[in-house]
Amino acid sequence: MAKKFGPASKKQEMYVNSTATITVFGGAAGSGKSYMGLMDLIKWVHLPEFRGVVFRRTTPQLKGVGGMWDTALQMYGELFDKLNISSKDSKITFPSNAQIMMKHMEHVKDKYNIQGWQISEGLVDEACQFEEEQIMYIISRLRTAAKMKSHLKMTCNPDYDSFLRVWLEKAGYLDKEGFPIEERCGEVVYCGQIAGSMEFEKSLEEWKDKHPNTTPMTFCFINATCKDNPVLLEMEPDYLSKLENLPRVECDRLLHGNWYAREEASGYWKREWCGDPISLYQVPKGLRTVRSWDMAATLPSEVYPDPDFTVGIKGCVDGEGTVYITDMKRFRDRPAGVIEKLLAAAEDDGQDCTITIPKDPGAAGKAAADNVTSKCFENGFTCRQKQTKSGKDKRFEPVAALAENLMIKVVKGDWNKLFHDELEAFGSGRGHDDIVDAISDLVHELCQRKSIPSFSCPDGLVKSNPFQIN
Repeated sequence: MAKKFGPASKKQEMYVNSTATITVFGGAAGSGKSYMGLMDLIKWVHLPEFRGVVFRRTTPQLKGVGGMWDTALQMYGELFDKLNISSKDSKITFPSNAQIMMKHMEHVKDKYNIQGWQISEGLVDEACQFEEEQIMYIISRLRTAAKMKSHLKMTCNPDYDSFLRVWLEKAGYLDKEGFPIEERCGEVVYCGQIAGSMEFEKSLEEWKDKHPNTTPMTFCFINATCKDNPVLLEMEPDYLSKLENLPRVECDRLLHGNWYAREEASGYWKREWCGDPISLYQVPKGLRTVRSWDMAATLPSEVYPDPDFTVGIKGCVDGEGTVYITDMKRFRDRPAGVIEKLLAAAEDDGQDCTITIPKDPGAAGKAAADNVTSKCFENGFTCRQKQTKSGKDKRFEPVAALAENLMIKVVKGDWNKLFHDELEAFGSGRGHDDIVDAISDLVHELCQRKSIPSFSCPDGLVKSNPFQIN
């Protein structure tokens, strides 16, 4: 070996020494995330059975100039005299016979390309670019014959629309403004999937008390900035100044590691357009009410850990065209459970509330819609089928236009944040769009079927027909 590598700051040292099942490192630019990730893998290459896999979302990100592949060849080439390098397979075999491979996962379905793999250590670089179900599938491949504990390490920059932001919130690593809580840096918490959602507890005792039948994994977040990478600041003394001179949002994200900072003008939806949530008592009385459903009927599994949700959004529209969103139901269940919950919601809404059900193309879609519709009619509820059409963005544009013109009001509820989060993420290619589909159908149903008020003609406009034949 010709050269030694090692961490250059306390937080980089915390990262390479972390023994958690899942370790997240970074959360700001210039902290040495990718470099430290590759360096961390070196700890295990003396074990013949070690199999490390580095993931990026696309191949160009792996093999572009200065990317992970180039950096790995340079780093490992300086450390080891003999390496067996296969550029075709993006695989490096070490003298001990340990292997490190690089793999892309551009599409969600690409996760099945690692089906059956045994991964000793996974490194997901820029994890915020991945979907949660891809990460969960990688976690399911963590097993090894090497004398070590298999684990996953992830690096990231802050991204509000990422699943990681939700994880860090639940685990208690972020303050109310979205900044990392310094006192919690490196603390280990306990986590696992419960009913299809990642849940976190601060102690093993709390986990056992709330989830006695589930064995947890351990989780650790180590927040770091360019100030925790003295090597970079020595090589580029003006790097800190470059970050400080970025626009406000990017500076908050990339210098200070803020997970709530977002470009204000991006996306189809801004929660600010709806104003502050209103009270249910502020919704005009006597308006036609509709609850529109987007249907799904799958529970999470190892093969499909993040299936779609069934979502039902309730609302009404006044005479001036302002839409009021009064409630949202969101859950996962099997077909029978979905119908049961749908009918329970209808019972709460009352018989004056119209229900809309999506009808997908094809015989199966028609049969499913007919089944739900008949159940509604049997229980005395009015139900209409809405033909599912392609082009979600086109369907959602009228909703976005109403919101932008301040013509959508949202009633205060514990579902508000989830509602706005998904709508603001729409168009990014990440996350679910079940709420998008449900509100699109709701607005279409409300705005195409306005009630015509009853009236009578003034006496002066009524006269007998002189041509009537008796």
